[in-house]
Amino acid sequence: MSWDTARRHAWHSVSPMPPQPLKITTTNDATPSQSSSSSSTKDDPSPISEIDTPEPNFLGLTTHPFSFSSMARNSIFGLSVGSITGAGFGFMDGMKTVQEDKALKTLSNKGKGSYIFNGVGRHAGGFGVFFGGYHTVKYLGRTYVDPGDWQLIIACSAVGLGGISYRPDTRKMFPYALMLIAMDSFNELYRDGPRMN
Repeated sequence: MSWDTARRHAWHSVSPMPPQPLKITTTNDATPSQSSSSSSTKDDPSPISEIDTPEPNFLGLTTHPFSFSSMARNSIFGLSVGSITGAGFGFMDGMKTVQEDKALKTLSNKGKGSYIFNGVGRHAGGFGVFFGGYHTVKYLGRTYVDPGDWQLIIACSAVGLGGISYRPDTRKMFPYALMLIAMDSFNELYRDGPRMN
């Protein structure tokens, strides 16, 4: 039936076409050599990627592969947590000093605020450098030596707290730095439950 004839007829008189099943055809473009090579690779048990396993170093201790991005993440974490803690400590220390020091009591509110915020910045920087350095040293120790969790924490704590205790103007940071290390160590050692070594 032509189009001119069909469009003049009433639509109800036109019989619908039966639905046609959808046929999906696939073509195999691979040559016999390619198909044989693909089948041979399926049968080949050689692994594509190997899991990095710790290897012993010259001391007989296990080591892990070094990653700059992992070290940077550890350092930035320590820097940020240390800076936040230092800012809080600096604010409390500045408020206490302003209330107790006779010379600072005579300053205007603007002068007192300037003194407090200078202390906040100074302590935030000091704690940030301390805790960022602690996490950097701990990452390097785990990468190149890895004596164990407890031993690594004790060694890095001795290095970090020793650096703080060396200078008289940073010795008052010692209790807060020890608290930071204790909280971080507790989180690391017990986040998956107590370890039986």
